[in-house]
Amino acid sequence: MAKISSLNVRVVEGRALPAKDVSGSSDPYCIVKVDDEVVARTATVWRSLSPFWGEEYTVHLPLDFHHLAFYVLDEDTVGHDDIIGKISLSREAIAADPRGIDSWINLSPVDPDAEVQGEIYLAVQMLEGVQGRCLRCHVLKARDLAPRDISGTSDPFARTIKKTRFPHWDEVLELREMPGAPSPLRVELWDWDMVGKNDFLGMVEFPPKVLQQNPPNGWFRLLPFPRAEEDSGGSLGALRLKEDVSSPLAVLEELTSGDCRQDLATKLAKLFLGQGLAGPFLDYLTRRELARTTDPNTLFRSNSLASKSMEQFMKGTSSEEHVREASLGLLMGYLGPIVDAIVGSVGRCPPAMRLAFKQLHRRVEERFPQDEHKDVKYLAISGFLFLRFFAPAILTPKLFDLRDHHADPQTGRSLLLLAKAVQSIGNLGQQLGQGKELWMAPLHPFLLQSILRVRDFLDQLVDVDGEEEAGGPARALVPPSVTVREGYLLKRKEEPASLATRFAFKKRYFWLSGETLSYAKSPDWQMRSSIPVSHIRAVERVDEGAFQLPQVMQVVTQDGSGTLHTTYLQCKAELSAAGCSHTHSAVTLGDWSDPLDPDAETQMVYRQLLLGRDQLRMKFLEDFNMDSSPEADMEDSGVMEGACPDALAGQREAASRLLEVLEDLDRAHEEFQQQEQRKAVSGPRGP
Repeated sequence: MAKISSLNVRVVEGRALPAKDVSGSSDPYCIVKVDDEVVARTATVWRSLSPFWGEEYTVHLPLDFHHLAFYVLDEDTVGHDDIIGKISLSREAIAADPRGIDSWINLSPVDPDAEVQGEIYLAVQMLEGVQGRCLRCHVLKARDLAPRDISGTSDPFARTIKKTRFPHWDEVLELREMPGAPSPLRVELWDWDMVGKNDFLGMVEFPPKVLQQNPPNGWFRLLPFPRAEEDSGGSLGALRLKEDVSSPLAVLEELTSGDCRQDLATKLAKLFLGQGLAGPFLDYLTRRELARTTDPNTLFRSNSLASKSMEQFMKGTSSEEHVREASLGLLMGYLGPIVDAIVGSVGRCPPAMRLAFKQLHRRVEERFPQDEHKDVKYLAISGFLFLRFFAPAILTPKLFDLRDHHADPQTGRSLLLLAKAVQSIGNLGQQLGQGKELWMAPLHPFLLQSILRVRDFLDQLVDVDGEEEAGGPARALVPPSVTVREGYLLKRKEEPASLATRFAFKKRYFWLSGETLSYAKSPDWQMRSSIPVSHIRAVERVDEGAFQLPQVMQVVTQDGSGTLHTTYLQCKAELSAAGCSHTHSAVTLGDWSDPLDPDAETQMVYRQLLLGRDQLRMKFLEDFNMDSSPEADMEDSGVMEGACPDALAGQREAASRLLEVLEDLDRAHEEFQQQEQRKAVSGPRGP
């Protein structure tokens, strides 16, 4: 049997699990064991009998491991978790199929007598004497026995030694051989209980042939009682597993990189092409790549053996024309859903933005009513929406908080092509077929068809009730009564920084609906506390150093008096996962300011005017003096060609008003400085 060094394990999902809670459901999670050691644990899926985990692990296996087991348990907030069932795969079963396992497997019941662990040290001798043959069994000690008592220990006996999992007996037992056929030697370990029956800890058994030819001497793994594997017939549900045993190809990939991996991929592609096995070869690499990819956006983006082999395979079997057609199909496969998403997003555009676009549409149409300018009203909107929003977001998604990192060069090239295609659609095809973008010629039919859809999209976008307030309350994304998510979170109220400890968090059950974020001590607790969603001003990730806890976010709310309050929650999902956005990469406690602060914005504009007031005064005084010069009098008399007395009079009046504004600014500036001085003397204001 081949040596196994590692195993890619994916716990996919479960189905038809039994209900363990009084609510008629379960809160299942799965643990993975190699022999007796827990090596992985999935997240808990609350209130589900058909949970989906989709979690993947790389399990490193010792060369002498015996079995890999998967236990499904029901998490309980009070008391011990309930065991639902298990799947046990022997070393031989895993190594038998190099392609791995990908199937549904029924859960088996968990028999306490079968849940044994640990080892026993024995030294066995066969002695010859005048009274016949004698078997001397020296029982020295054991280690890592299963805990059978509530204290987490056991009372194991050959001779009873209490409260230990590592007993030392050092006892010698002599057994006379009885007439007849030789018998095997079985040594059983039991946990002694004062009340009730003793608990089985494990056994070892040696056949007569082993006792005679090679008497045992050393550590031996304890085994359960031999019994037929009990099949639950699916009554305990089933678990879907995917396992991929590390193969020579995986080892080769680990040992190569860069140009060396490129050369390896070239040789392998030629080798399997020559043998007519390119299909199975590429299928194996593809399945392996898919199994270890958790983010679909990174699929085949790295320089893996699968990516390089597929690249060499295409070079060896496809002509340049075929490659071009394949690339065009791939580009169209991305571009189609993008256009569908854009033209179908009318209902998701903020009402304030739609009203602004409607006003822009009307003003442009009034300014350019001619038939030859009928597209200008569309171009004015698409210039903002497509050229300054959609296309840049596709080209550099990190700047729009759509990704945490910039794309790699290969992905960036694809994003550039997509952004240019979207930009051409936003231009309504005005420059289609011109310039250097000849590569877009095969896309012209699709682009022209998309332009018609975009015109209809823009018409729908500006078809909004003008009586709606642009700054009115945002509509609810879900009905108020609908619970979007629920489950346990750790909660902590805002306290002084000196009290910011991880022990201040309390476990609470949360419900999030379209109207409130509410919580209680348990799902069945009658008293609930609620935070109106309309009062929430920000939800941001908190730096891990604040509480020495990962995945903590702060929820900033504002009450009726305008006072801000902060609640801290520890989440179970990664805050970088889909649906967990943030406005800062990480914030410290209380580090938040309202992005819509009219006072702050007004002060900034005011400062800008103050900085430029001298320049404005010089400019308009100069213009005013020029208007008062003899040349200006000649203008007023109509001597200069093209003179317009009414226009000149209007300019003088505007200059006079601006001078008055500058004087008002000077007075306001003096008052502002006086207020600042009074504040400095009286000290900072209270909250």
